[in-house]
Amino acid sequence: MLVLVAGATGNLGQKLIDSLYSRGHQLECFVQSEPYYDVPAIESACKGVDAVICAYTGMPESSLDGQVLLLRAVERVGIKKYVAASWNFDWKNMNLGVHERYDAYIAFQSQGELSSDITPNSFFTRVLAKVLFSLPGHGDFSPANNGAWDPKRKAMEIWGTGKDK
Repeated sequence: MLVLVAGATGNLGQKLIDSLYSRGHQLECFVQSEPYYDVPAIESACKGVDAVICAYTGMPESSLDGQVLLLRAVERVGIKKYVAASWNFDWKNMNLGVHERYDAYIAFQSQGELSSDITPNSFFTRVLAKVLFSLPGHGDFSPANNGAWDPKRKAMEIWGTGKDK
């Protein structure tokens, strides 16, 4: 599969590139400095790929505006697989204003649901830090605490089917 990694020079982008390459995927990398709203450059990067993974930083401008521009380019060129940038716990049942860091992600997801045939997939990656770096006896992210990681089974719960619209 030919995958475009948008935000390829960042920490997450570099790790995604290594992981995708090790799994035999072909890669295109998209790096954009100012201005983030260069629509022709975004659309050109999307042409010919099978999927787009967004690894933009968590700044509100890139988390919301940048991703909306990328999603629109994905739609225009006919790509059906889009993985949205997200670094956090599951905010899907959260309202705007509850946690300001999540507001851009919530707004982007809502915009996609309201106006796109593509529903971006979001991965809630902060759980990985919680699993890897939490100290024994200081809480956990297990299903007993509404979390996704079950340390007894050494298994991660996945929400959705991967085919959700």
